[in-house]
Amino acid sequence: MQIQLPPAVLATGPVRLRRLGGVDTQGVDAQLEQDAQMEQALSACADVVTWTFYPAHLTHEQACARIVRARESAAAGISARYVLERNGAVAGTAGIKNSDDAPEIFYALLPAGRGQGTATAVVNVLAGWALSAGAPYVALWTQDGNRPSERVAERAGFFCADVPAADASNAVSAVDTGAFPGPRLWTRFPD
Repeated sequence: MQIQLPPAVLATGPVRLRRLGGVDTQGVDAQLEQDAQMEQALSACADVVTWTFYPAHLTHEQACARIVRARESAAAGISARYVLERNGAVAGTAGIKNSDDAPEIFYALLPAGRGQGTATAVVNVLAGWALSAGAPYVALWTQDGNRPSERVAERAGFFCADVPAADASNAVSAVDTGAFPGPRLWTRFPD
């Protein structure tokens, strides 16, 4: 299901989403340097690299290349990535991508952006946008054992669609070995 991507800026309470690598009206890379620094900081967070598809230890050039690809993907209507700001401070990134069946939401937060409801707020904003744009449902994927992200999905009104949760001992051993028990699909339908 393809939906129109959300606008360049979305906000809810103290949380603001700004399109990654924003370009000003003259076409100047207004945020490229700041956003590249955020990309590098996320790639240096061991848990972000462990639980997401974020590559480890991006160079400045690699971070800039990711931003350029994100711009191209947004221009093509494939996905939109955002910088998350909470009370004006960069907290991480999030986005939404068009998939065959339904849009998928993704996010990664810096340690300073966690524990304040930022991820839940962002997931709610993006899911609300997609559902109001006509998506039959919205998807969010977590790795089995990533309990913080599973709690975000639950608080945002998503339900686990497939795999039962692993017990805590399996989750810890999976992280230690780098072998995940598997992805978990979470879905949210219109009210």
